[in-house]
Amino acid sequence: MEISLIDVIFFLFGCTAGLVFALIASKRGPFTTMGVLILFSIPLFTIGLHPAVLGLFTPIALFLLRMGYLVLRNPELAHEVWKKNVKER
Repeated sequence: MEISLIDVIFFLFGCTAGLVFALIASKRGPFTTMGVLILFSIPLFTIGLHPAVLGLFTPIALFLLRMGYLVLRNPELAHEVWKKNVKER
């Protein structure tokens, strides 16, 4: 399987769209983040492993990995981060 230029462009387009949703979800809290993942799973199961669909998941997956690392390292700090983000709205 070869990777063409259009696949890279679609992946970058998906990452751009996913980044917008990841930024919105990161400010709203964990339930919104899970809602975004559920919404992103709809095209994953209907379209399949298209580069744009995979690009949607990349930013939110990186955000969840960062928050998971933060929770494992210091759970109280993670709770304060979520509370601060919710208060800023």
